Order: sequence, then C-alpha cells, then structure tokens
Amino acid sequence: MKMSKVVTTDFTVFDNRVVRDATLSWKARGVFMYLWSLPDDWDFYETELVTHAKDGRDALRSALKELQVHGYLRRVRARDAQGRVLKSEWQLADHPLWATATPAAPEPVKPAVAAPAPGTPILLSPHAVSPELPSLDQGDEEEGAAPSTPVLATWCALWPAPNVVARRQLTAWLEQFQPELVQFAIETAGTYNVQANGALKYVGAILTGWAAQSVTTLPEAQRAVAMPRKKTGPRQQRTATRRREIIPKWAQHPASGAPAKTPPRQLTPQERAELQRRLARLGEPVSAKT
Repeated sequence: MKMSKVVTTDFTVFDNRVVRDATLSWKARGVFMYLWSLPDDWDFYETELVTHAKDGRDALRSALKELQVHGYLRRVRARDAQGRVLKSEWQLADHPLWATATPAAPEPVKPAVAAPAPGTPILLSPHAVSPELPSLDQGDEEEGAAPSTPVLATWCALWPAPNVVARRQLTAWLEQFQPELVQFAIETAGTYNVQANGALKYVGAILTGWAAQSVTTLPEAQRAVAMPRKKTGPRQQRTATRRREIIPKWAQHPASGAPAKTPPRQLTPQERAELQRRLARLGEPVSAKT
C-alpha cells in the first residue's frame, strides 16, 4: 500500500539513522523526536516531561535509558566539593555519538582449590567502619537537582526546589515578564520572610501589581518597591469618646412641673419644751432656737 505525506511548515530536521535504528524501540524513537523538536535552551526535567504524554514516568525513564545505552543521549552533571548537584545538562545527538561497545562476557575460569591454611581465622570486628562504597549514579534525574537558570537558582536559594505546578507557573511568568523582573520579585518576597507554601501566591501578587502599574523594566520595579505604599482609603481620625451627663428636663426647668421645696416645719411650744427636757438629761447645754 502506498503512503502519501502531507507536509506542513512546522517540522523538525534530524538524521534518519535514529528513526531507522532497529535496536531502538518505537517508544525510544518517539521520545527522541519529541526532545529533538524542543529549543536548544530548553531545561529538561523528568517530572515535567512525563506530563506531556500518558505513558507514565516508568515508560519515559526506560526510553531515556534506552537512548543513553545506544549513544543518542548523554546527561552530564556538575557537582560541588560536598557532592551536591549544581547543574544537570542533557545532550542529544541524531546519531549514536556516545555509543559504547558492549564488553564480551569473560570465559568462566575454574578456580584452583587449595587446602585452607591451619590456624585460627581472623574475625572482623562488628564495630569496624565499612569502607565507603563508590557512587552508583545511573544518570536518573534527581528531584533536588539545582537548576541552571538564575530564576530557579534564586528560588532554590530561598525555598525548596519548585514542584511541577510551580515550574509551570514560573515558565508562564517568564513568557509574560522579563527574567530579571521575575527574579527580583522572588528576591522581594524573600526579604519579607515568605514561607514556601505561600511563595508562589506572594510572587504572583507582586508581578500582578507591577503589571497594573505598567512596570516593565528592573529599574522601574526597584523604584516601585522603594516607594512607600499609599493608603487606599481616606484617613480616619480617631476621636475620643466623651461621656456627657444628661440632665432631665424637669431639673433644667423647675417651673415645668418639678416638685417645689417646702420650708421646714416650726416646732410647737410643747415640742420645744420636750426637746429641751430630753437634752437636759444628757447634760448638754442647749440654746433655744425659734
């Protein structure tokens, strides 16, 4: 059956040897073509690549391992003196550039059997320190690998390495803003001691505010941060609450119905004499008052 091709303008050019290499599975060839179609400055992460297909992470890892074994992919890592990963770089070739010959299996040799030497065998101490084993780095991507871009490096200097959601958001910001603006927004959030769980929201609020103020360059962003914040509402003056005593109306206007004061009652002569008699019993002199 004859096959006809429909050619479009958006295409990728690579050597036919990789797609016709019978030692590669269809899965490995498809992964290679997808990686080859991406830009040269693209940062590759397994956690990000696995989201572009439905095969899963195990299928992606086996395809990458297959490309490494056959020399189409090489992953180089730079480490510091403490052994921490500083940078991870993926190198692709459309022909088996880094293919290594598989060593032939050695022929089995029958060891010579000798009689054991007489004497007491030397036993190893259980407290002896085991020798340090060599690193078995097989090239699988580490989740905590430090990124190579300044934006991600600034993020990792303040908080843990961003997950897949945070990386997608950072990529979206880099498409909308200049990289130095995104980096300065992350640094600004760090000066306010923002926690890792709120870093993405805080940086997004900073960038949204700059976009509303038409901030497009780093000097403009620095001036916006240095400028004191303006209060959105009018200043509310606090007035002290004063307690006022309310006087009833009848007290303000005595003629309005308030009861009039009556003069004191005058004592009768009999009452006055009785009062003097009682006071005399107490032995106190009393002057009579009318």
